[in-house]
Amino acid sequence: STPLPEDATYHCAAFVADRDASACTAYLDGDVVDGDTTGGGLGSLGDGALVLGSADGSSTPHGGLDEVRLYTRALTAAEVAALPHP
Repeated sequence: STPLPEDATYHCAAFVADRDASACTAYLDGDVVDGDTTGGGLGSLGDGALVLGSADGSSTPHGGLDEVRLYTRALTAAEVAALPHP
């Protein structure tokens, strides 16, 4: 996986979970930085609380979250690339 940038610049981070394809993909500024097509990573995507900026809910992100969007379907790579980013 790619480490998150530690700068004062705006970045667009996206996470796409596609249950139909048993795949999840992480993007940073429109580029794929990590993914799982084995389906193993989707097992933890249940109906519990959605936590942003923390793996376990006990830490906070460096910086802030702004313009958070949730979609009812998995975005394509082209749609993620078209999201606003630097």
